[in-house]
Amino acid sequence: MTGWVRAEDPSAVGAVRRKAVELAEAAGFDQVLIGQTAVAVSEAVSNLVKHATEGTVMVRPHPEAPATVELITVDRGPGMADVARALRDGYSTSGTLGIGLGAISRIASGYDVHSLPGKGTVLAMHFTAGRTPAPALRASGLTRPIGEETVCGDGFAIAELGSSTIVLVCDGLGHGHIAAQAAQRAVELFFDVRDQEPVAIVQRLHAGMNDTRGGAVAVARVEPDQVLFAGLGNVSGWVAHAEGRQGMVSVPGIAGHQGGRVRQYTYDLPRYATVVLHSDGLTERWDPTLLPGLFSRTPAVIAAGLMREAGSRRDDACVVTVRPGREAEGEGGRSGQGQEGARLGQQQENAKPGEGVRLGSPYGSLRLSPPNGSARHSPPPAPQGLERSATTQKSPLHDGTPRESTPQVSRPRKSALHESPLHDSTRRESAPRESALHESVPHESAPHVSAPDEGTPDQGTPHQGMPHENTRSRHGDG
Repeated sequence: MTGWVRAEDPSAVGAVRRKAVELAEAAGFDQVLIGQTAVAVSEAVSNLVKHATEGTVMVRPHPEAPATVELITVDRGPGMADVARALRDGYSTSGTLGIGLGAISRIASGYDVHSLPGKGTVLAMHFTAGRTPAPALRASGLTRPIGEETVCGDGFAIAELGSSTIVLVCDGLGHGHIAAQAAQRAVELFFDVRDQEPVAIVQRLHAGMNDTRGGAVAVARVEPDQVLFAGLGNVSGWVAHAEGRQGMVSVPGIAGHQGGRVRQYTYDLPRYATVVLHSDGLTERWDPTLLPGLFSRTPAVIAAGLMREAGSRRDDACVVTVRPGREAEGEGGRSGQGQEGARLGQQQENAKPGEGVRLGSPYGSLRLSPPNGSARHSPPPAPQGLERSATTQKSPLHDGTPRESTPQVSRPRKSALHESPLHDSTRRESAPRESALHESVPHESAPHVSAPDEGTPDQGTPHQGMPHENTRSRHGDG
């Protein structure tokens, strides 16, 4: 069994349980923990089969800590009106002797859940052996191939440099193995230059993918209070929170084949913001205000929720979500603060257990959504004048003044590579502060212009890209 599994009949329970046991054994779990993992996974998948509409499930080595087993379940209803009640021991909607969510939450090393009546439920839980460091839970990514395809042409990668997290999304042109090869090349090149500025990384990808089919690429460097972004082609970038979102600007082109000057922009990050990058396998019509509580959750739950709400089955899909480092390190009652390392995108369907770097968790035990799906910590009110229209104006998230983004090179901590196994609508853009690395584009609001020190995703006006049918990428959760 690889990638996403439909939980439509009882046979799915055994298939997912066997995969979880296989991963647990490879990760060095003792027999007691292997048994507990099997029980919890079986119960979670059984709940989908019995109660959920369009339930799907994936079990994999955790993308941040490969010696950890992660289970993600997603469904489209009915959702839980009272999550707290569902967590009580002995609670059952069908009168069976199932152990229920309460026992699952105690067996798992960490879990998070978001549920809305009428929308459905997303559950993420992980199991870690003994003294093995838990996953950091600062970033996550998911991919899903088109239709019944087993290989995804979209891919992602995640690396960490101190308090900064650097992420890549690549959408290889087309579908299948050839598109996946282009995305894999992008991932490999990314790790060679991950300590450079996003604009320099994109330039390196553009130069190094010329013997592949090519693809759309975007790189974001998420720092405690800002994000630096550069993109070439049809990959969408957003700064999102409970009150709205701000689009980030990419330039038209195909990495490896054609494209104009790559530019880098800097955007302020509100305290409770999440950075989202996704391929055009997700429509841009998703709206944080219609998903109350989702953007207060952990990155894995946010990514899975967006995949459910905006993902298309007619295209490969990839989504990556990142929390600023300060939130992971600043909230109380959480373990593993200050741990560093590299986190890479997981190729879900071909993931091999035991690879990569293990990281500590700044979250510790995960947060549970209240019954109404709202955040445990309420985000600050939306800035005055938050714009939701397609017209380009000053961003309410910063002062709108262009600011130079001086490239800085950091020495990365130890990292390791994981292959990652998810757009049409009017962009809701705000004018970013452009880095003084490249000349501005005519449709932008006259940002500051400067030449680079070194040089080599849908149809929104400032975020132009490749035709939908040619844009693809991968490291798929097959």
